[in-house]
Amino acid sequence: MAEQFFHLTIGPVQDFVAQARRTRDFWAGSFILSYLSSIAMIAVRQQGGQIEFPVPDENFLNWLEHGQPQSNHILQPKQGSVPNRFKAMEVRVASGFDPQHVVNAVNIVWRGLAEQVWRHDIAPMVGNDNVHRQVWERQINSFWEINWCLTADRFASNLIDRRKNWRNHIINDEPGVKCSLMEGYQELSGAVRFGRALHNFWRDLRAQNKQISRDIREDEHLCAIAFVKRRFVHVFAQLALKLPAVSGESEKAVYGWALPTSVPSIAYMAATPWLAASIRSSSNNASVLEAIGELEQILKQLDAPWEGQVSPYVQQACEEAGYRSQRWRQVDGQYLFAPAVQQALNAADQDNATQDEKALLRDVAKWLHIINDASGLGQPSPFYAILLMDGDALGVQMSEATKQKGISIGLNMFTAAVPEIVERHSGFLVYAGGDDVLAILPQPFALDCAQDIRQFYDQCFTKVNQGQGDAPIITSISAAINFAHYKTPLTAVLEDVHQLLGGVAKEQTGRNSLAVRLHKPGGLNAQWSAPWPYVPAMQKISQQVAKHLHGDLSRAFFFKLEALITSLRLEEKSHGFSETSIQALVRTAWTYTGNKLDSLPANMELNLLEACRMVTRSLEGATEYFHDSDAVFAPGALRLIQFLATENQQFLRTATDTQEVSHG
Repeated sequence: MAEQFFHLTIGPVQDFVAQARRTRDFWAGSFILSYLSSIAMIAVRQQGGQIEFPVPDENFLNWLEHGQPQSNHILQPKQGSVPNRFKAMEVRVASGFDPQHVVNAVNIVWRGLAEQVWRHDIAPMVGNDNVHRQVWERQINSFWEINWCLTADRFASNLIDRRKNWRNHIINDEPGVKCSLMEGYQELSGAVRFGRALHNFWRDLRAQNKQISRDIREDEHLCAIAFVKRRFVHVFAQLALKLPAVSGESEKAVYGWALPTSVPSIAYMAATPWLAASIRSSSNNASVLEAIGELEQILKQLDAPWEGQVSPYVQQACEEAGYRSQRWRQVDGQYLFAPAVQQALNAADQDNATQDEKALLRDVAKWLHIINDASGLGQPSPFYAILLMDGDALGVQMSEATKQKGISIGLNMFTAAVPEIVERHSGFLVYAGGDDVLAILPQPFALDCAQDIRQFYDQCFTKVNQGQGDAPIITSISAAINFAHYKTPLTAVLEDVHQLLGGVAKEQTGRNSLAVRLHKPGGLNAQWSAPWPYVPAMQKISQQVAKHLHGDLSRAFFFKLEALITSLRLEEKSHGFSETSIQALVRTAWTYTGNKLDSLPANMELNLLEACRMVTRSLEGATEYFHDSDAVFAPGALRLIQFLATENQQFLRTATDTQEVSHG
């Protein structure tokens, strides 16, 4: 048989990854899917297949095959790095290649991982011969849809899509009470309706140990798939499974490794600037120093998860302030917000919680108040950022044989460096694979992080193109940032950021662009997008405003300017006003704040106008064109500028005792 090409895709990605109530749900889904994709790669290599795209993450595969580092300098992978939204896995295979061996390998490992979780958490309470086990096996054994194609045409890039359209993998409707996390799946108690049986099952399961009670809240009832996502980290290091042998060879062993049992919550990310500023202020304020220490000790007693271990910004603040305790690693981020603490107190009263627990919560509220009052910082901001990035136009070029190797090299360089870039901006990397990136960050650092990743992406392909000769790879990367309140359901924010990336940054603005949305508790507050060369203008004016307008002055200025723009319909192309006239409106709004005109910062009118333009991009061949709307104001730009200029700025300005700092 002539040389053939094997295509494989594992799903459903959306059901498994995107349905999430917590940061760790989304991270876990991405990691497990990357792990199963890597298992498929191992099974392909068992049969002599050469994986052409995506290029395997060899570090991830080495840990999978050995369960230990092959070098003392290589850390175990903590994020998924094999694309979990890839179109297909393209593999050059020889005669006799068996696709079913790959499918079997993925299923063996998935079921083996699930069984580890069952034995560790559920079997000690319920055994095996019961309704709970029936629900478990039905869901675990039927969840994955694995599609594959085998073809002699290496350029049949749409073949896997055509195969998926057959849709021969159908999940039947499930009975009983449904899962709190994954829509449509029955939760594990097997209860027909809400009532005592459901309550008792989850109460008894949570009572087994503190880990389970911390991972699964009292109002959560999970299906088997969601339960594995929540709990697999506690058994992953003990994972050791055998893949079937091929061609008379021995079975192939695969392993897990130690993973963090907790990841930072969105509440912790939102509170990070405030927490770092509070710690820094304690260096010359005895009241804050005492309160900071007391608060940390109390949060430990609340059996809080270890959320702070990935926050270099907080760790740096501890070092600068000479703070020598546990460096704020063991903390539940929601308890850094006074309203959340009060809500927990109210719930404790209603649920007849122990007096010790109530006393701890009251102490948290007391010391938070002291910190806010003594430091003069006030309450932490409730806003955090989700950053999603995706390369432009690589899929089309993958069908060109002269570009495939260069694309793979560029993506490998890019993926390897993303974790360090995100960490440098105190973010948590959920996923980085191929040209996809998903990260959660403190609000003030998101724009800088996105631009640094974009710059490095361009550098990777500039380097690759030095060896491409007459076949350069034409690519760029687009990004979307959602600023959201930590109380907003995470699933909704994740769904929205995908739409923002595809529908606004790529389609509406023309790719090689950034799109930003601001979600407040009342709903969408602002939207803005621009090609990357125009993003610094938004940051420049935000920083300028932050230096001169605070609190009521800022609100008055933007309220007046937005009212003038709206009344004169300056967001419409046919308004007829010149740039000079619009700059006069900025001066009018400035004097409305009570400031004298001669105190208007230099070039503020020009900077504001530059940031508020509506700009789109087009590409003809390898040449970019930017289409400027002249004096038209981009809807939502003013609200975004005000948000960037005011939110968290007081915490960044207190980074040292005597001078302002910015995070760059």
